[in-house]
Amino acid sequence: MIYGPLLLLSVVLFELFRLLRMGENAKTIIARSQEALRVLRSPELADDEKESFMRRGSIEILKATLYLAGKFVLTGGIVFALFQLIVTIFPSLEKPLLESLVSPSVIAILTAAVIGYAWARRAALRRASRGTQ
Repeated sequence: MIYGPLLLLSVVLFELFRLLRMGENAKTIIARSQEALRVLRSPELADDEKESFMRRGSIEILKATLYLAGKFVLTGGIVFALFQLIVTIFPSLEKPLLESLVSPSVIAILTAAVIGYAWARRAALRRASRGTQ
């Protein structure tokens, strides 16, 4: 009984990460940081040019980080609301759900299940796209 709600929470979390393109935001932050390091190491640029680039770059990185943090807060709020809904419908599950969220074996099982879900989802979408062509 406990794995159903946990799997639902995990799949919703996965879909929110995918829908909000949080991986792309993280890659953007990393790419901008690497670009800033390349500029700092560049012997061809003067110190004033490096400083100017770093100011602009740091503002861009800060904006991207705040944007990603906002997405994390939104995702956390949605998952928390879903958790509260589950606990409202099934009050007896509150303590077991909370305890299972820190269990390494449950985390491993949920991770494997979500990876399986992602694989099956991708395969189904590929089949559906082949069927429409």
